[in-house]
Amino acid sequence: MRPALTITGIFVAPVLLMATGIIPFHWRFHVLVLMTLLAIGIASSRHSIASLGMTLPRLGSFLAWSVIPSAILIGIILLSDLRHRAFTPAHLAFYIFFVFVSAPAQEFLYRSFLFAELRAVSIPPKAIIILSATLFAFMHIIYRDLVTVAPTLVVGLIWAVVFNSTRKVGIVAFSHAALGVAAILSGVI
Repeated sequence: MRPALTITGIFVAPVLLMATGIIPFHWRFHVLVLMTLLAIGIASSRHSIASLGMTLPRLGSFLAWSVIPSAILIGIILLSDLRHRAFTPAHLAFYIFFVFVSAPAQEFLYRSFLFAELRAVSIPPKAIIILSATLFAFMHIIYRDLVTVAPTLVVGLIWAVVFNSTRKVGIVAFSHAALGVAAILSGVI
């Protein structure tokens, strides 16, 4: 029962409220921060720092699982020149927020917290990976753009597998921040 309430309250209801316009789209970052603060409050009473994957990764793991794959994917993004939008946020403040707040918050929610919650009730890892990626892609429906939702499902699966393998949220948060900035700058999303 607890995972269903957590998933509904933190991962589904806010997204549906934004997708239907009940919560205005321009409040999306406020909603993300509130979702994260709620999850932190719940996590602090239920999970250890280690079970949340909040310990530092070894340098070799960080390079192998995050830096090198991110650099390759960023190269592909920048070389593909898949500009489908005229809008690219040009403000430095947005990128600072994305790198230091949004990407880490999303990784805490969709990998760290969600995995800890579902592991605590013995959900199989493969099911957690699929649910994590699905909820992550679902969150992006607020952009009303399949070209944004489809890649987030794929990259959500990759980050879920990486998090499941490494148990280090910093690895996926770095990758998320790097790839997100490259995708936004190049106009892919």
